[in-house]
Amino acid sequence: MIKKLLKKIPIIKRIYPSIIKKIYNYINTDEINYEYFGLKLKGNIKEPMDKEIFLFSEYEHLQIDYLLKLMKESKFDYFIDVGANSGLYSMVVAKNDCKIKIKSFEPIKKTILKFKENIQLNKNLNNIEISSSVVKTISNFCSESRPTWSISVPLIFSAIFAPFSAIS
Repeated sequence: MIKKLLKKIPIIKRIYPSIIKKIYNYINTDEINYEYFGLKLKGNIKEPMDKEIFLFSEYEHLQIDYLLKLMKESKFDYFIDVGANSGLYSMVVAKNDCKIKIKSFEPIKKTILKFKENIQLNKNLNNIEISSSVVKTISNFCSESRPTWSISVPLIFSAIFAPFSAIS
C-alpha cells in the first residue's frame, strides 16, 4: 500500500527508484525477490517490469485483473501466452486455474530460464508448457484431438493473449 502511495507523489516517484538502484549497485547485486498476485518472483532491478513491481507493487494491474475476471466469467481449456517474457501472465493464470492448459512462447533463452526459475519458486504451477518455438507449439496444439473451438482474443494494452475454449 505504501509503495502505491509513493508512486503518486511526483518527486518521490522520480527519486525513490534512483535511490534503490544506487543501493543495489552499492551492494553489488541486481537480484531482487518480490511477491505479486500471490506469486513469489525473482527478478533483476535493471529490468523495467521487475523494477516496477518491486518498487511500486504495480505492473499491468488493470490488464491482469481483467484477465482474471474474464477467466471467472468464461471457462477456458487453454491459455496461450505469446511473448511470455518471465511468465507473469502464465503464472497468474496457472495460480488461479490449475485445470487450464497453458502454452507459453518465449524466444529468448535467458528469459526462459528466469521463467522456469520463477515457476520453481511457486507450488502447483504444473500446467505451464514453455516453448521457444511458436511454430512447434502451435503445430502440437493443433494436432491434439479437440472438438470445434471458440477463440477469444482480448487485446489488453501491451499484453496480447489468446485464451482458447473448447466447445462441446
